[in-house]
Formats: sequence, C-alpha cells, structure tokens
Amino acid sequence: MKNRKLLDFLLIIGVVAFSFNSFGKQINLPETTYFYSKISKNDVLHDNSYPREDLYYLYKDIQIKIIGDTLEIPNVCSTKVHKIEQKPIVYWSSFETEKLYNTLFNEENLPVKEQLNIITALYTDKICPQPFDELIMQDHLLIAIKEGYLILFSDQISPSAIEPNKDDSICKNLNFGDASYKSGNTCFFPNKQLSATYELYWKKAQEDEDKKHLRQILEPMKNYKDIIEKGYLEINYHWINIKELNVELLFSGGVTELIFKQKDDGTELTTIYNAD
Repeated sequence: MKNRKLLDFLLIIGVVAFSFNSFGKQINLPETTYFYSKISKNDVLHDNSYPREDLYYLYKDIQIKIIGDTLEIPNVCSTKVHKIEQKPIVYWSSFETEKLYNTLFNEENLPVKEQLNIITALYTDKICPQPFDELIMQDHLLIAIKEGYLILFSDQISPSAIEPNKDDSICKNLNFGDASYKSGNTCFFPNKQLSATYELYWKKAQEDEDKKHLRQILEPMKNYKDIIEKGYLEINYHWINIKELNVELLFSGGVTELIFKQKDDGTELTTIYNAD
C-alpha cells in the first residue's frame, strides 16, 4: 500500500509539472474510431490489488472517436484536444516510475518510444473524466491508464473482432480483516454450470505449479483424495450436493479452498487461501 501511495504521489507531481511545462501541438486527424482491445495482464506495481475483471466490464463497450481536433466518447464526453510530446522520464516524473511503466509496456509487447504522444484536452474546463483525461497515442493505439493497468483501444479492429474476457467471470476480493491469515476472492461465471466452471478453472490451473495436479475430470457426487509427490500436497474433493463442490489443496504451509456453487443463472467460485 505504501508503494502505491508513493506511486500516486509521484504521478501527481508529474501531472503538475506536465501542466505547467508542456505546450501542445494541434492535431487534425481524419475520422478514426478506436475500439476496446484489451487490458494489460498486470498493473504497474504487479500486486493486481484492483480486480482486472471490473475494468473489463467498465470499458469493453467504450468507443473513442477522433474527428479533426475533437475527441468524442459517446455518452461520456466530447472535447477539443491537442497533442503533447514528452520524454517518458518527464511524463512519469521519476526514474523509478518510468522503470515500472517500461516493464509494464514491454510485458504487453509495446516498445516504449523516445517521445510519448499525449492526447489531452485543449481547454482545462473541458476535460474528459479519468482515465480519458490523458491518453497515450502510439501507432494504432490509444492507451488509457486506470488503477495502474493499461487499457488499450485500437483502430485496427471492429467490434466483432474484440476478444472478450476469457471466461466472462466477474470477481471481487474477499475482506477477512487486517489481522486475518486468510485472503481470497469470489468469481461469478454467468450462464455456466458447475462442470463447465470447473473445466475453465482446471485449464487455467495448468499454468500453476501446484494447482496443475487437480483432476481434469470429476464424476458428480464421487469424492476423491489424492496424495501428490510423496505427500507434499494432498487434494480432497467433496461433493456437498449435485450443485456444490468443495476442493481442498493441503500444503505444508497452508490450505487453499475452492468452493463451487451452481445457481440458477451461473456458478459462483470462492477461493480462500489459508496460511499457517
């Protein structure tokens, strides 16, 4: 949290310096529409404390139009804009912040340019709401930044080509209190049965060194107990009923609980991490 507060402070300093020391260039672009493309896998601090899925549902339907020197986001804002060119170190205001964002950009295969092209409002009383108050223009992209994530909009795709969230899940973090040794989240998978939700989770788990040991196929209402690699991991599968499955992964350092609950409109998955 201290790191995030420091980053926020550095960004505020950068914005102040940016406002007083930069002069914009007029832009005059043919009518161009930018559609939502994707959100960066990580945020700039790599703690991913803000639910990435929430950003997807906030911005997946956003279209950004630039016509001449006017930027328009239907039902959001419309304003005259200009372009400001700045070196990354000047824009990010510190070497530390610049390094963090360079890492984030490189992770998304976005080479950091020697000069950043910042699209911002020409008049201070006509600024679009955050994160559209300042947009980085790079190649065929407009890049907004929210909660440390990069939100990419591209003029090279159509709405039909937009890649949806991989599982359409909606997640929120669980709060167990500062003194708790627990952490976790709850994700809802709309219009998916328990079996389909488990299959999605299993596929994602193959990227995890421990969770990859989960069984791929489960027979409904049949409980299992698996001991993995000389007992370093024990996995228990317990059906409460046909629409509720509890999975426990027992490690020497704690327990991970997976609770699948099928409902009328989808399946809820609660993940709880219990540290010893």
